[in-house]
Amino acid sequence: MLRVTLPLVLLCRAAFGQSSSFEVASIKPAAPATGHQQYHMTVAGDQGRIEFVNASLLDLVRTAYRVRAYQVKGPEWMATQKFDLIAKLAEGTTRDQAPEMLQALLADRFKLAVHRSKDVFPGVAMVVAKGGTKLTVSTAESAKSGWSRSFMPDGSMHVEAKKMTMPALADLIAGFLGYPVVDTTDEAGEYDVSLDFSPEDLSTGSKSAGVIASGADDRQTGSSIPASLQRAGLKLESRKLPLDVIVVDRLERVPTAN
Repeated sequence: MLRVTLPLVLLCRAAFGQSSSFEVASIKPAAPATGHQQYHMTVAGDQGRIEFVNASLLDLVRTAYRVRAYQVKGPEWMATQKFDLIAKLAEGTTRDQAPEMLQALLADRFKLAVHRSKDVFPGVAMVVAKGGTKLTVSTAESAKSGWSRSFMPDGSMHVEAKKMTMPALADLIAGFLGYPVVDTTDEAGEYDVSLDFSPEDLSTGSKSAGVIASGADDRQTGSSIPASLQRAGLKLESRKLPLDVIVVDRLERVPTAN
């Protein structure tokens, strides 16, 4: 059975005109997380099954609406109510439609109701550093698009990102920095990029509440990401970014029965 773990913010936009609901779904309370276990979505490609593991209600809402945690406004307990969710795709649908199907499931099982708004967030732009980029263009021999990780004895993590576009790389970095990152490099194509994440980066990335402190440059203290980007001829600059916000109007703590 082929199993692929996907960063949810990198999912493609869903196709329209097809089923917007899972064929079947089961939700149960998640077991206490241990070690590096964090929320993730796993796709069993040969069976059309999707598993959301150790997912807080905040995780599920942000995944359903394709936003970051800091773009969701709702009760604080959303970050602590955690579940394991197993769902089967309906015939004729694809995993790219999973977020829209998740919206329908949350509305049905958790009585979720939301509305959209706008807000301005402190964040950073990924720009080309002085001297130009030093990016490695992906080749036919590069691994499939995505990233792999390995943990170091000092608690840091090394990431090899393959066939990454610059917007996808900005999304990947934003997941660990915990605040918005937008690509302004105007670099097209796909690249192979090596990144190192310090223990501080991993601690920030694991905070599902997504609270944003003021001063993006100050928030980079203890981060190894700027050094990783510098090797690729890139850097981060502070910006004020207007972003979509999902405001939760209604949400039940406990789902209806399977």
